[in-house]
Amino acid sequence: QLIMCSYLKGGLEKGDAANVPLDEKMEKRTAWLGFSLQRMTPEMARANKCSRETKNGTTGAMVAKIYPGSPAEKAGVQQGMILLRLEAEDEARPMEVTVEEMDSYGSSIPWDRMDDVSAQFMDRLPPPWQAVENSFTRMLTDLGFGTKFKAYFLSKGEEIAREFTVVESPAHYDSAAKYKSGALGITVRDMTFEVRDFLQKKQDEPGVIVSKIEPGGKAAVGGMRPYEVVTHINSQAITDVKVFEKIVAGQKDLNFSVSRMAETRQVPIKLDGAASKPEGE
Repeated sequence: QLIMCSYLKGGLEKGDAANVPLDEKMEKRTAWLGFSLQRMTPEMARANKCSRETKNGTTGAMVAKIYPGSPAEKAGVQQGMILLRLEAEDEARPMEVTVEEMDSYGSSIPWDRMDDVSAQFMDRLPPPWQAVENSFTRMLTDLGFGTKFKAYFLSKGEEIAREFTVVESPAHYDSAAKYKSGALGITVRDMTFEVRDFLQKKQDEPGVIVSKIEPGGKAAVGGMRPYEVVTHINSQAITDVKVFEKIVAGQKDLNFSVSRMAETRQVPIKLDGAASKPEGE
């Protein structure tokens, strides 16, 4: 027993260099091809004449959207193609593509009734855009960054292959830089590609996305809600969370320009004291 305890003690003291907790940025890393996928169904399979190739709609997924400059666009993938399977290095068998129902679309937020949402329910509202991380991108991530693979698509009744390498996606909503203001009761995140696409915001348009509103906080009382966009504070453009933090620091009187889809309004907020330092979320 003494020998065993001594062995364990030495192992614990030495530690495992590979077994190190990942920071949040590393944990949120996800692979991508640069498209969103729509879940296949038996009805879709029949309509697209691919019931045999998709096992009557139980496998495969339709390419619904392609992001500019993405690996998929560069490889010539087009909207409407049916992604069937992947073949990767060191994988003995082809990997069938399946998309979970929850991965196909974002949530449907009642934007016209957001002002009626109770404070205790605001945290339960899921993002309205399709998440970048899903069952398919997790499969790519599990293959490992740098792994080469072929993706097989069905296009106009013909099966075609495209070669890819597993690469990391650009920053997305869940991995975006964020800032929390305790004095305001708000957390904001940088605008990322899928958020801008959903909200139809150009790359050069200012704004940070509201990711969390604290019930009873200044922002909540002022009528701000999750997934709205703060474009300006005191007439100054907000390009990212660092600018947001810099402008609110030490201020007592703040006037927010906030957009909810196509509508923009002003939200004045008066703080009792100077804005607090950033807090962890």
